[in-house]
Amino acid sequence: MPRIRTLKPEILEDEKTSRLSDTAFRLFASMIVLADDHGHVRADARWLQAQIWWAHAEPPNVLTALIELQRGELIEVYGVRGGTYASLRGWTKHQRVDNAGKGRVPMPDDPDARKVVSNGSGLVTTDEPAAIRGDSRRDSASRSEMRLDQEGDQEKDPEEDREGNPRRSRRVSPSPLPSDWKPREAEQRLAEKLGHELEAEAEAFRDHYASKGTSLADWDAAFRGWLRRAGKFNGDTAQRGARREEPREVPEL
Repeated sequence: MPRIRTLKPEILEDEKTSRLSDTAFRLFASMIVLADDHGHVRADARWLQAQIWWAHAEPPNVLTALIELQRGELIEVYGVRGGTYASLRGWTKHQRVDNAGKGRVPMPDDPDARKVVSNGSGLVTTDEPAAIRGDSRRDSASRSEMRLDQEGDQEKDPEEDREGNPRRSRRVSPSPLPSDWKPREAEQRLAEKLGHELEAEAEAFRDHYASKGTSLADWDAAFRGWLRRAGKFNGDTAQRGARREEPREVPEL
């Protein structure tokens, strides 16, 4: 099955990647493409050269570029039973892999994995167990991915929402609107700010999604999105009660 990888525009602004030589930058981008679903890839210089610079009559020094990436803390190199491999730092932060397959290379937590260091002219496998700072999908399988909520804002603090209130416990999977759901203080402040009548909007919100049988992962964020769109779709909310039985457009997420 084809593997889809992501290169974000921020890679050009990142301090670590912007300092790389052209060869090391191309190597890093290529290793992202070549890596398995867990962010691990063969790091044998000859193999990488054949995979990436196969059409070049005079390929660059891949070993030097590997050392540059390791020193720049973009990869961590480890050895397993005579083979050399690399773990890409920040893998789960920048790549989203659904239904990750079996690893294509030995994992850094393999009992035989050993630390690989630079001796100035090359990479040397030591007798020290690999101390990879875990960032593979296996290490973080229990952590939910950072994602955009329904109002289009990325969560920066998993403990608090953008208004500074503690977040409710987040569901990993979408679920119907809880029967005891009600707006919190953050939603109350937002309704006041936008000039909406909170209870009328909350009742319309409950009725709409209960009738549709919708399941969502974050109902608080969905309601904030509803409030922001309410004026556009419904006009003056002060007359909401008078129009309750009339057909109307509803803000879709």
